Amino acid sequence: MDNPNATEEDDAATPKHPAEDHSSATGKPTSSDIADPSTSTKISLTESTGDIFSAAPNTLLIHACNCQGTWNAGIASAFKSHYPAAYSVYQAHCKKWGHSLLFSALLIPPQTTSTTRSSEKDRNHFIGCLFTSAKKGKGKGSVESILEATGPAMEDLARKVAEDGKVEEVRMCKINSGLFRVPWERTKTVIEGLDLEQGQGKEIKVITLEGK
Repeated sequence: MDNPNATEEDDAATPKHPAEDHSSATGKPTSSDIADPSTSTKISLTESTGDIFSAAPNTLLIHACNCQGTWNAGIASAFKSHYPAAYSVYQAHCKKWGHSLLFSALLIPPQTTSTTRSSEKDRNHFIGCLFTSAKKGKGKGSVESILEATGPAMEDLARKVAEDGKVEEVRMCKINSGLFRVPWERTKTVIEGLDLEQGQGKEIKVITLEGK
């Protein structure tokens, strides 16, 4: 595994750790920003039932992930089924950085390569991965450690979304509440309590399947 702390002096070709990379193309916040997009520093969560994947193009879909490169169960398996090309990006990212990804986020742009499945291209969705647990299954983090990682991971994702400037809507499942077994209300409190940088506040639509 590459050393995520390597400097340019050590190896100019070694990419920065994803949580420290500010090299993304910059852009103005979009109209989906809550309140005045130039001053908003808070995330507003609105909850409803429906299909998180039936979103307009340029929508960001967020879910919580482990650092081991697997989307094999829970809603993660649905992300893997709908976005196999994005899953490959996530897998490679985890292989490179491993457990050092904890507390950070990965913003995967819509995948449009020649090998991308047409259904994934047509959706044209961004995928946001919040690294809130180093491991999966029985090795998953404790409730407190997952909550501790959630705030910094969301802050990292908010910065990357603002830098990219192309996200028009944001949707999220009730992150951490599935296989990670964290009560949703506790995660919600963490997210709504974040004080982001100016202009990074967003309205996030929290979508739950009917009956769940």
